[in-house]
Amino acid sequence: MAVSLLLIVLVCAGLTFPPGVLSTSCSDGWVNFRGSKYCMVNGNADASTAVAGCANLDGVAELAKISTNAEFEFIADMGKTLSFWIGLNDKDVNTNYLWEDGSVTWKLFWNTADGFPTNELDNNCVKVNAAGRWEDIMCTTTLNYYLCEAIGACNEGEEEYNGNCYRVFSNPQISWFSANEYCQDRGYVLMDITDSDENTFSNSLGSNGYQWIGAYFVDGNWKWQGSITSSPVTYENWGPSSINGDEYCGQLHSTDNPTWGTAMCINNYGFVCERGK
Repeated sequence: MAVSLLLIVLVCAGLTFPPGVLSTSCSDGWVNFRGSKYCMVNGNADASTAVAGCANLDGVAELAKISTNAEFEFIADMGKTLSFWIGLNDKDVNTNYLWEDGSVTWKLFWNTADGFPTNELDNNCVKVNAAGRWEDIMCTTTLNYYLCEAIGACNEGEEEYNGNCYRVFSNPQISWFSANEYCQDRGYVLMDITDSDENTFSNSLGSNGYQWIGAYFVDGNWKWQGSITSSPVTYENWGPSSINGDEYCGQLHSTDNPTWGTAMCINNYGFVCERGK
């Protein structure tokens, strides 16, 4: 009722919402794109209020995350002429920008022409300006809009498991580094495997040959490099004699041997990509 009255008042006053702006409920206003759905909320808010506002939408939304060039272009078009909050921040460590879910950002779309990011200690939250570029500002700043994102369904060609979507790429056969970049450019990361159940699921994906996963040996430890968790490898399922001194990248063996192996990162294999659902 309150939203309807507000709309009536605005119309009577000769005012309209800018294109693409949705009601705070987003009951019929979600816009779908590549497995996610987005809601542009018109609700004057600082960053913490925006985070809470998104959490109230369907109970699962977060401030939007931009991982690919395609997402950047889609969101810039959706929010054209508007300035709004997204989920990027460096509240924990200055200049170490993370999304609200704790994941790292691999694509950067700063408004460098005007000197952003400033990297000032108090400028810990990020807005998108009217041209679609990012600017770091104080989290207590009030903006008229914030963009929320929630997960849609897995797309055709993906397999669903435990809230995530997975896709096997048997081709192209490429290096670990190229596979990592290939996944990121499409909104994925190389697959991480955090427990025995997920390992069993990985075996069900139907690989008939070696497939790169996100395990990478760095600084003396195996880590899920650039993955959803960006964390050390704690659950392990290495096959006998799998870890060799000059092989720093992890792979899945074939379906008849559901263990992990290592290989030189320049070898060319297929790979498994993963994204949050």
